[in-house]
Amino acid sequence: MVENPKNVVLPQKSNMGGIKDATMYLLSIGVWKATVQGYADIIQNAVTPDDIISALARPYRLSAVNFHFTNMSRDDLSVALANAWTSSESPNMDSDISRITISLSKVS
Repeated sequence: MVENPKNVVLPQKSNMGGIKDATMYLLSIGVWKATVQGYADIIQNAVTPDDIISALARPYRLSAVNFHFTNMSRDDLSVALANAWTSSESPNMDSDISRITISLSKVS
Protein backbone atom coordinates (compact mmCIF):
# COMPACT_ATOMS: atom_id res chain seq x y z
CA MET A 1 0.00 0.00 0.00
CA VAL A 2 1.33 3.43 -0.93
CA GLU A 3 0.63 6.27 1.45
CA ASN A 4 -0.89 9.42 0.04
CA PRO A 5 1.80 12.16 0.13
CA LYS A 6 -0.83 14.62 1.34
CA ASN A 7 -1.05 12.63 4.60
CA VAL A 8 2.69 12.96 5.33
CA VAL A 9 3.69 16.04 7.30
CA LEU A 10 7.32 17.09 7.04
CA PRO A 11 8.86 19.01 9.92
CA GLN A 12 9.44 22.75 9.64
CA LYS A 13 13.08 22.23 10.59
CA SER A 14 15.24 19.17 9.89
CA ASN A 15 16.05 16.92 12.84
CA MET A 16 19.81 17.07 12.37
CA GLY A 17 20.60 15.22 15.61
CA GLY A 18 18.49 12.24 14.60
CA ILE A 19 19.84 12.24 11.06
CA LYS A 20 23.45 12.36 12.30
CA ASP A 21 22.94 9.60 14.87
CA ALA A 22 21.12 7.27 12.48
CA THR A 23 23.69 7.83 9.72
CA MET A 24 26.62 7.14 12.04
CA TYR A 25 24.92 3.95 13.26
CA LEU A 26 24.20 2.68 9.74
CA LEU A 27 27.79 3.43 8.70
CA SER A 28 29.17 1.68 11.79
CA ILE A 29 27.29 -1.56 11.08
CA GLY A 30 28.17 -1.49 7.38
CA VAL A 31 24.73 -0.86 5.91
CA TRP A 32 26.03 2.31 4.20
CA LYS A 33 29.56 3.28 3.18
CA ALA A 34 31.18 6.71 3.05
CA THR A 35 33.33 8.09 0.24
CA VAL A 36 35.73 10.07 2.41
CA GLN A 37 38.15 9.36 5.22
CA GLY A 38 37.15 11.15 8.39
CA TYR A 39 33.46 10.96 7.56
CA ALA A 40 32.57 11.04 11.29
CA ASP A 41 33.88 14.60 11.60
CA ILE A 42 32.07 15.66 8.43
CA ILE A 43 28.81 14.20 9.67
CA GLN A 44 29.11 15.64 13.17
CA ASN A 45 29.88 19.11 11.75
CA ALA A 46 27.17 18.99 9.08
CA VAL A 47 24.72 21.87 8.92
CA THR A 48 22.24 20.35 6.46
CA PRO A 49 21.09 16.82 5.66
CA ASP A 50 22.67 17.24 2.20
CA ASP A 51 26.09 17.73 3.85
CA ILE A 52 25.66 14.30 5.44
CA ILE A 53 24.24 12.53 2.41
CA SER A 54 26.98 13.92 0.17
CA ALA A 55 29.58 12.22 2.38
CA LEU A 56 28.08 8.81 1.57
CA ALA A 57 29.18 6.67 -1.33
CA ARG A 58 27.01 7.32 -4.40
CA PRO A 59 25.08 4.03 -4.29
CA TYR A 60 23.79 4.87 -0.78
CA ARG A 61 22.69 8.48 -1.28
CA LEU A 62 19.15 7.83 -2.54
CA SER A 63 18.69 5.22 0.16
CA ALA A 64 19.71 7.82 2.76
CA VAL A 65 17.25 10.37 1.37
CA ASN A 66 14.49 7.78 1.51
CA PHE A 67 15.47 6.71 5.03
CA HIS A 68 15.72 10.24 6.44
CA PHE A 69 12.98 12.07 4.53
CA THR A 70 10.53 12.24 7.45
CA ASN A 71 13.23 14.00 9.49
CA MET A 72 13.92 16.63 6.82
CA SER A 73 12.19 19.89 6.13
CA ARG A 74 10.69 20.24 2.66
CA ASP A 75 13.48 22.63 1.60
CA ASP A 76 16.24 20.32 2.86
CA LEU A 77 14.54 17.31 1.27
CA SER A 78 14.35 19.11 -2.08
CA VAL A 79 18.06 19.90 -2.05
CA ALA A 80 19.16 16.48 -0.79
CA LEU A 81 16.99 14.60 -3.28
CA ALA A 82 18.13 16.71 -6.23
CA ASN A 83 21.80 16.23 -5.37
CA ALA A 84 21.45 12.51 -4.60
CA TRP A 85 19.45 11.99 -7.81
CA THR A 86 22.00 13.71 -10.05
CA SER A 87 24.98 11.98 -8.42
CA SER A 88 23.51 8.47 -8.54
CA GLU A 89 23.84 5.96 -11.31
CA SER A 90 20.49 4.98 -12.87
CA PRO A 91 18.30 6.73 -10.28
CA ASN A 92 15.13 5.73 -12.11
CA MET A 93 15.99 2.10 -11.42
CA ASP A 94 16.75 2.61 -7.71
CA SER A 95 14.27 0.66 -5.58
CA ASP A 96 15.35 2.55 -2.45
CA ILE A 97 13.63 5.80 -3.42
CA SER A 98 9.86 5.90 -3.31
CA ARG A 99 7.43 7.97 -5.31
CA ILE A 100 6.16 9.40 -2.03
CA THR A 101 9.59 10.83 -1.22
CA ILE A 102 9.85 12.40 -4.65
CA SER A 103 6.37 13.91 -4.51
CA LEU A 104 6.98 15.33 -1.01
CA SER A 105 10.12 17.11 -2.11
CA LYS A 106 8.31 19.16 -4.74
CA VAL A 107 8.03 22.73 -3.60
CA SER A 108 4.50 23.97 -4.15
